[in-house]
Amino acid sequence: MKRIRKLLVIPILCLVFIFSVDINAKSTCTNKGKVQTCNYNYTKTNQSDWKSKRVTYYKSDKSEKKNVVKRVYLKRNNKLKYTSNVTYFYNNVGQLKTNKFGKAKRIEYKYNNKSKVNARRISTYDGKGKLKKGKWNTKAYIKSKKKKFKGNSKPLKLKTAYKTSQAVHPSLIDMKKKYRGYRFYMAITPYPKHDSSKENPHFYRSNNLVDWYAPSKTTNPIDKAPRGQYNSDTHLIFNNTNKRFEMFWRRVNKGKITIYHSTSTNGIKWTPKKAIMESKMKQDALLSPAVILEKGIYKMWYIDFCGNVYQTSSRDLRNWTPRKLVTINHSNKKTANWHLDVKKENGRYEMLVNTFYKKGKANTPIIRKNMNLMFTTSKNGLNFGRPKQVLKPTKKANDFDANTMYRSSAIKVNGKYVVIYSAFGSKGKTGSGIAYGKSIDKVKRFKDKKSFIRYVFKK
Repeated sequence: MKRIRKLLVIPILCLVFIFSVDINAKSTCTNKGKVQTCNYNYTKTNQSDWKSKRVTYYKSDKSEKKNVVKRVYLKRNNKLKYTSNVTYFYNNVGQLKTNKFGKAKRIEYKYNNKSKVNARRISTYDGKGKLKKGKWNTKAYIKSKKKKFKGNSKPLKLKTAYKTSQAVHPSLIDMKKKYRGYRFYMAITPYPKHDSSKENPHFYRSNNLVDWYAPSKTTNPIDKAPRGQYNSDTHLIFNNTNKRFEMFWRRVNKGKITIYHSTSTNGIKWTPKKAIMESKMKQDALLSPAVILEKGIYKMWYIDFCGNVYQTSSRDLRNWTPRKLVTINHSNKKTANWHLDVKKENGRYEMLVNTFYKKGKANTPIIRKNMNLMFTTSKNGLNFGRPKQVLKPTKKANDFDANTMYRSSAIKVNGKYVVIYSAFGSKGKTGSGIAYGKSIDKVKRFKDKKSFIRYVFKK
């Protein structure tokens, strides 16, 4: 009986093999958890080949549930250099299900010695596996290659500590020439989907204002707020006397506001933070502190919860002069200010501030909506002239800057303005982008890296 059983097993195994796999196939199987995958490699001609994959699924009791083979057909040609794929499905016995033949697209590129690509052709397979060749189209290919980005504005791609590029509160400085290998430096805070727990100060450097790098993997964040508190509103300066970077940021702890300060000579190691200013939320919100170091004196501008701008100064970052009200000659007297940046350029103070129209009485808390980015200047840092509009929300649903403009920072490179602005979009989107132009009130949003670098850095 044992000998008869052995003789019966051999033909049964052979039948299973014939019905489930092609005779010329070579298979390798792997088991991962409840799924068994077998790869079969087939070769038909010199110019075409395909691979098949069988995946076995198991029920919770480990009994076999499904055994389906999926074949992906790949075709290559040396002259036209195209690839295509068609999917065939097999049942659990190994028979081809032609009625389940998947439709597939084949994209072909035609090459020429003079130009890299002459034309593109899209061909399709019907439900029976027959190829319907499309027409060669040069214009369609060139047009599709040019449209690399869909949208009105392209946000910066930043590698933050939280695996997100959504960041706001940029503060930008230009060293005029390379310092420690880089010309431009920036402080910013991640703010993915308005998550304030990740709103911690980050530090970056760049040579082209598009590609930004952290000095090391452990640099960011510079500081992390405890649970129940949050950071915000970064500002960065360079102290030429002491040859060090100085970063300022704001901490909110329930009703208490604190401005912190930290320094670094290389951007990698930062000194322990020190509190340089404190206030209560109801008294003074200390929003968006902007600092300039001028002849050994730190001058700071900030905004309160009613949209008013104030200025104060200190020599040691401990003893501050009484705050002074800063006036901005807005065309509409109901205009309120929310976040700002101030720099000194060619003997005058230049301010970027996002604004909106305030509802209700003066000196009352405000509801922020549809904010625009404005630019104004001053000779003394206290009385600013009529602002010019720099940017406004795009109102396009897919843009990160669709709804409102936010804290922004600007520099001049080769006589052209470069603005790194932050903004909010729909569905919780936030981010920072670039705008540039010869005139601050006629800047355009960044879309293409090559065009931006060619325009800004060409003297």
